[in-house]
Amino acid sequence: MHHSEEDIYATPNSDPDTGSVAQKILSEQSMLGVIVGSLSAGIPSTLIYALIVGVHTYPLLAYILPGILIGYTSRFCGRAIEFRFRLMTGAITLVLLLVINYILTYPSGLLLSLPSVAIAIILSKRKLTRDQNTALARWLALGR
Repeated sequence: MHHSEEDIYATPNSDPDTGSVAQKILSEQSMLGVIVGSLSAGIPSTLIYALIVGVHTYPLLAYILPGILIGYTSRFCGRAIEFRFRLMTGAITLVLLLVINYILTYPSGLLLSLPSVAIAIILSKRKLTRDQNTALARWLALGR
C-alpha cells in the first residue's frame, strides 16, 4: 500500500506500521542543515551581539539574541528531533560566543551568554503535530 506524504502525516494512528512515519520524521533530520543553519544565523547574530555589548545598551537582549536566532534557523534548516542534532546547535553557539567574547576581551560575557546556548538548544527542536509525536513515541517505545 503506497501512501503519499500527506497521508503518512495525516493519519499515523490508522497505519498499523507507525514505524514508517517515525522513520520518515527521523530521516528528515540533517546534520549539515543544522550546521549551515546555525552558522548562517550565528555569524550575523554574534556581530549584532558585539555591537549591542559594545555600546552597553539592552544587554539582556544581547545575551539571548544569538540563541534565539541560531535556534530558530537551525530548526528550519536541520529539522532536528534527536538531541545529538540539537547539541550541535548549542556547540556552534558556544564556539561563536567564545570567539566573539575573546575578540572583545570580555571574559564575563561568556558566563552571561550561557543562557543563549541553552535557548539555542531548546529552540532548535522541530515541532511535531500530535499525530507525528504519537507515532514517534510508539515507534521508540517498541525499541526502533
